Amino acid sequence: MKSSQKQNTPLISVIVPIYNASTFLVQTIDSVLKQDYPNLEVLLINDGSTDHSAEVCHTIIARYQDQTSKSLKTSDTPQNFISSPLRQLHFFNLPHQGVSATRNFGLTKISGEYFCFLDADDLLTPTFISELHTFAHNHQLKYVTSTFKRVLYSQKNSNLQNLLTLPKNVDSPQDSSPTSQHSNKDALQTILPAADYLRKLLDLDAGYNFCHMKLLHHSLKSTLFDPDLVVAEDALYNFTLVAQLDHIGIIQKPLYLYQVHQSSTVRTFTTQYIKNYQLALQKISNFIHFQYPNLFPNLEKPLQAFIATHLFFILVNFCCHQQNPRPYKSISSLYKVPLFYRAIHLAPLRFFSPQKAFIIFCFKLRLIPILKIIGFLRNKQNTQGYISIVKNRKFK
Repeated sequence: MKSSQKQNTPLISVIVPIYNASTFLVQTIDSVLKQDYPNLEVLLINDGSTDHSAEVCHTIIARYQDQTSKSLKTSDTPQNFISSPLRQLHFFNLPHQGVSATRNFGLTKISGEYFCFLDADDLLTPTFISELHTFAHNHQLKYVTSTFKRVLYSQKNSNLQNLLTLPKNVDSPQDSSPTSQHSNKDALQTILPAADYLRKLLDLDAGYNFCHMKLLHHSLKSTLFDPDLVVAEDALYNFTLVAQLDHIGIIQKPLYLYQVHQSSTVRTFTTQYIKNYQLALQKISNFIHFQYPNLFPNLEKPLQAFIATHLFFILVNFCCHQQNPRPYKSISSLYKVPLFYRAIHLAPLRFFSPQKAFIIFCFKLRLIPILKIIGFLRNKQNTQGYISIVKNRKFK
């Protein structure tokens, strides 16, 4: 690659933590290989999977190396090969430690000027990296993000290419807010002061609190995920990053595709479900309170709404899960947790959609029988394929 090309397209690292994702890996890695940005290294990090994830990775890497070798042999001139997309695929096999530790391992191995995270069951649109990098480079930003789109995963998806290709000038339904200091001529790019971005991180529907759909400067790689958290770890990670920055860049375009499926972590039943969320949300609350003492009065209500929104997950995926023999008792137990009790009573209903506001209203009045019915109905919808989730964009 010529020196001028290297300056314009520095190496960018893609960290892919993998745990029992063999079903999704071919599509996921393919979406990285089809990026129109030419200079990538892809870190495939197997977190002790018990399925065939490792074998799938080895097969994909071997196939790519074979195709690259054939391209080198058949290229007309060396220059044609040198100017072709460069993909460095690296595989790491670790004992099972959890997604936070796996991502942290990846952060110690990256070589790129920028890096991003891709969940092993999600997809990148072909311009994800190029658009974010151009935006970051042009405005000297260390943290840029796109928005995302939820799609229903299907092994029989024959329209994957159509799925990955966005129509021109598509706008994201997650974020149409005009509150920004800077906007370009097509109104898709905004630059916010970090303090203003905090409120967006507290809006679960917008999805900015996820660690994916971001492109981050290598100077931020020393900031690690909390390995004690198994849920909402990426929310705390984002708050920690933003505390180090002055401005955040947003491309209001769904360049990241989140695939909805039944084996998602937030939908997996575990007896520690409530405790996991309690630990994560308490750490997030403490961090915001002590990191932003001057801003906290304006952030407290959004924070309580953020915490209360997680009660929807707990209601559906734990309290009213088919494997939970005592749903009524589980719902009642939420009121005994001070963190949740405070959120239920302090979260303003105006912060929620009508559907979610009704659920919070039921929590406020302790209408446990109604909450039980809502939880069971939503869990049943989840079990039948999450079609309503995709259409209504209510849950991650």
